[in-house]
Amino acid sequence: MLHLYRRLLAARRASPALATGTIVLCDAPEPVVAFERHAGDARWRVLVNFTAAPVTCDGGGTVVVASDGVGEERPFDGVLRPDQAVLLRTPARDPD
Repeated sequence: MLHLYRRLLAARRASPALATGTIVLCDAPEPVVAFERHAGDARWRVLVNFTAAPVTCDGGGTVVVASDGVGEERPFDGVLRPDQAVLLRTPARDPD
């Protein structure tokens, strides 16, 4: 648990978007809470599964930190494992 907190704090210190960026709640399946933090071109998404069952959801991006360590530094596969939370680095959106 301490290692998880240290990795999350390091990510927050390294990214203005995580430290002070705008926060936006995102649509997600019922048992999942999802939100984005962004500042400038930096975009991050947090997904948290509050159930004991896997949930498929759209995340897009690279897993930087996973609460269980599964899939880190790989593209998010769209499946949140039971009781898992992930921090995703997402690509910048194209201007409209």
